[in-house]
Amino acid sequence: RLAGTHYVNMYWFREPWRESFAEWQELAERSFQWGRRPDTTLALRPLMGLFRAIRGYASPRVLVSPEALPFRPARAVHLTLRRFEDAHSPDVHAHHAAFDTDVAPGLLDRPGVAGLWTFTSMATTLDASWRAVPGSTTFEPSGSDAGRLRAELLFLDGDPDLALPPPAPGPGEVLFASRLLPITPWGWDWFDGPT
Repeated sequence: RLAGTHYVNMYWFREPWRESFAEWQELAERSFQWGRRPDTTLALRPLMGLFRAIRGYASPRVLVSPEALPFRPARAVHLTLRRFEDAHSPDVHAHHAAFDTDVAPGLLDRPGVAGLWTFTSMATTLDASWRAVPGSTTFEPSGSDAGRLRAELLFLDGDPDLALPPPAPGPGEVLFASRLLPITPWGWDWFDGPT
């Protein structure tokens, strides 16, 4: 379902995130009623959801904290999304531990990798329990499938064509793994060419 993805949007909410999220949903509905949501005819949304930030890592060479990475200019990002059938199994726990102690430090040692963040799902439209909510243009967080999706977001400040290792082997299915380039201000033709 995610194979054709060529555009990803991510919003970071700080506390009190539930109130901010409700206001964001309200704005989405109001702007639809104003007729100011042309994106509803331009884009498919195979995945929407709430993710909790797990941990950020910054390369020592960039001299910023992991919290600064989303605000620091990047030449590209690399997103990997993995789904686990049993999100809290011993194998998944071992995978997460190995990522923290071996995989993440190895990625930070690679030229051009400024840092990375990991996220775990709280509720998404790919979850078995997801149901559309009447009156909502997004969804309501139920959390009944929490942890089934894990995202790894690498911030790249070197060559955007930097060769990265494939996603670390382990339990779960890799649903998406791709480099994504930033939007160039005033260059709004990114949907016009080949994918």
